[in-house]
Amino acid sequence: MAVVKEKVERELPPGLAKMEEVGVFCTELPLLWCDMDANGHLNNGRFQSYLDEARMQAFDGAGLGVARMRELNQGPVIYEASLKYKSPVEHPEQLRILTWMESTNRSRGVVRQEMYRLSDDRLACEARFQGIFMDFNRGRPITFPEHFLEAFGF
Repeated sequence: MAVVKEKVERELPPGLAKMEEVGVFCTELPLLWCDMDANGHLNNGRFQSYLDEARMQAFDGAGLGVARMRELNQGPVIYEASLKYKSPVEHPEQLRILTWMESTNRSRGVVRQEMYRLSDDRLACEARFQGIFMDFNRGRPITFPEHFLEAFGF
């Protein structure tokens, strides 16, 4: 006979309260065993792959997924990335990644992300990506689509 434990209601850490804000996208992903390092932790080089996936899902939610970018031949290009590792992540685990746009001047922007371990809501990584929105045909920066900025609360 299975014993069902009641889910304990707990207050979210300050960072996770962002999920309630307009323009903050939340993605949950399973941690893959093949992404572990020799110490049994998520390999530091693989953190960015999970962040990339969550960022693309957020962009899709903002109406600018990969198919739409290809159709328009436009999209963001990252020119600087900064990751701060806060806590190790071990298998098995689910990840919750929050994605939001911190600032923009219409053609350049800063996207922030926070990765949490779902098992204990502990912050595992903070990331900051600076990018530019490009017309790939012309190789020139252009402004972000208005609906995209609105989806991110701008």
